[in-house]
Amino acid sequence: MYENNETIVVNGISSLGGDVSSATVTLADNETEPAVTLSVSPSSVAENGATTTVTVTVGLERAVTSPTRVQLEIADESTATLNDDYTATYEPVSRRLTIPAGDTTCPDNIEVIVTPVNDGL
Repeated sequence: MYENNETIVVNGISSLGGDVSSATVTLADNETEPAVTLSVSPSSVAENGATTTVTVTVGLERAVTSPTRVQLEIADESTATLNDDYTATYEPVSRRLTIPAGDTTCPDNIEVIVTPVNDGL
């Protein structure tokens, strides 16, 4: 299971009464960070269609030892333009999800309410 690096701190006590520096050993995790996955349903909305709720689900390829927080954003690479091609609102508005430690799926989803704008093309 992936976990962040951990440390062992070694302290000393001197019979001289002065300060003793500490030393740190890092336990480097031997696994790579798992990929975060996103999926949407439905994956297609008609340009001249009705308002549709698109559910975004977040997951991990394998469990980790600490919570994984994900912030969702509409990507700059999108070919549809907000307010020209569609409008969108989010539930919850924060667009943040957390996958609990030890899990691979988030118990919550983000809903994007998409209203297509019919551009007549």
